[in-house]
Amino acid sequence: MLFLLDLSASNSNSLSTENWISIGVLLVALITLIVNFFLTRSQIKTALKSIKLQIKSSQEIAKEEINRDVKSTNRMVWINELRDSVSEYVANHEYIKLASQNDSNTKTGTPSQE
Repeated sequence: MLFLLDLSASNSNSLSTENWISIGVLLVALITLIVNFFLTRSQIKTALKSIKLQIKSSQEIAKEEINRDVKSTNRMVWINELRDSVSEYVANHEYIKLASQNDSNTKTGTPSQE
């Protein structure tokens, strides 16, 4: 780009208007390049922060879903075990009740009411 500067021997001490325009264009291009560099760098940093936040949020949501699923599964297992235990208790209670009635009926000589 320096070839745009015309420093000929006839104008050795002063710069012509064309040379000032060339210098101005070069300065504007350089400033534009620097500004674009910093803006792009800022955008990249912002995008990386956003990506990190999204990843963290996704991980937290996944952990919550896993915890919820595990708790729900454990709760269902506990309920089923409780249901089985209560059912077994009631069945045993009824069996003992009938057995005691039959035993008392055989001792007193009255027939059972089945």
